[in-house]
Amino acid sequence: MDTNRPKPLCESCGAPAIVHIRPDAADTETVYHFCLTCADAPRMVASRGGQPDRKRTRAALLIVVGLIILVISIGADFFAFGHAEGFGWKQMTGVFCGAALVLIGAIAQAHTVAVTGFIMAGITLLADYLGFGSSPGFGWHQMLGSLLGVFLLLLGIRVGRTRT
Repeated sequence: MDTNRPKPLCESCGAPAIVHIRPDAADTETVYHFCLTCADAPRMVASRGGQPDRKRTRAALLIVVGLIILVISIGADFFAFGHAEGFGWKQMTGVFCGAALVLIGAIAQAHTVAVTGFIMAGITLLADYLGFGSSPGFGWHQMLGSLLGVFLLLLGIRVGRTRT
């Protein structure tokens, strides 16, 4: 072992590097060096070509939001958010679950979870105003929500499959 060779330093902060990343197995020349703290930081991924991760996050967000809107729209009669006068227990449960998802997503820095919770809480808060589940049959509110959900779902799939 060559003891005269200098130890690599972290490319972000200059501390001694512990983590050595080779982004492409075929490329033996390029190696990124990081200390443990900087290697764990989210900015490290973004600074080293994190576009695919951002693209996957957008795609996942579109797919999840589309699925939630689709499920709530199709199941509006089953959920019956708008049947009761005022703010019922089903709406309280939906808002509580949505707020919990927003909090969990914020703490875990999982944007998809936070936005999903926000959409869930918003739809259940506005259920009376939007008329979800207030009339029997599949009304225009449910059709519009279902179309929006399918559109977002397909858009998310397309975003996930596009190459950058």
